[in-house]
Amino acid sequence: MNKLLLGLILLISACAQKQEKRVADPLKDASEKDRAAIETVIRYKEGLRNKYEGQEIKKGVKIFDVEKKEPAKLDEIAKDSPILVLRFSEMECSICTDTVLRMIRSSGINKKKVMLLCDIPSNVKNIRIFREKFGFEGKIYRLDSDLLAGNELKKLGFPFMFIADGQSKLNQVFFPERYAETKTRAYLKSIKEKLN
Repeated sequence: MNKLLLGLILLISACAQKQEKRVADPLKDASEKDRAAIETVIRYKEGLRNKYEGQEIKKGVKIFDVEKKEPAKLDEIAKDSPILVLRFSEMECSICTDTVLRMIRSSGINKKKVMLLCDIPSNVKNIRIFREKFGFEGKIYRLDSDLLAGNELKKLGFPFMFIADGQSKLNQVFFPERYAETKTRAYLKSIKEKLN
């Protein structure tokens, strides 16, 4: 009995170590060419973060509560307390969206402090399907235009996060990358401390 228990503990420990290594280096099995391409994308997204940090949000941007179907202003929603905003388009990679939402859920950030800003159509069926597919419980708002003049961010085709704090600026901008989960987790940890 003790040998069986010891064997089971060793097996669980080995699986946990293997999982930990996979999370630590998800590119381990990637070819040199793929690794270089992914690292280039990661550097590009870091440059985007620097470019868009502190940018003024376009005046008059309206967002809509998809369940209440009411217009709102981002500044007013976040004026009393900062919130984490995940901006994405339904045209973007669903694996990327799922990965980011999974990490947000596991981060321990209060779901009332997380808002999705997306371009999914505002009908009850779409919202229900979205909530079931991604397991998201927070508020969902639709954005019909871009946050910045010229639709720059929408054209990029990457989901991104930022802190809305009532100042009409993109603060704490972050472009997650599913191959760099440790960076995303570190970002969410630092944001959690500011939000909770």
